[in-house]
Amino acid sequence: MFEVYLLKGAEGELESLPKKTHDKINEHIKTLSQFPDVRQCKKISGYEDTFRLRVGRYRVLFKVYSNEKVIVVSKVGQRGNVYRGL
Repeated sequence: MFEVYLLKGAEGELESLPKKTHDKINEHIKTLSQFPDVRQCKKISGYEDTFRLRVGRYRVLFKVYSNEKVIVVSKVGQRGNVYRGL
């Protein structure tokens, strides 16, 4: 099992979403503790140990630290915007 942490920026992005969307994404983030057995996850090419979780039209970007069994969620946002500044 992995421990899942959200960076402050990701927390703010998540909090700014409508409640229904916030709750849905939050439920998906909780499933990340079961990594790599999580559906809708794909590695982001060109970035080491960085993945994305698809939740409808939103994406959750996270980095996996396998040795420490830690996942850090760095960004949450709509598909078109979330990859900017990665």
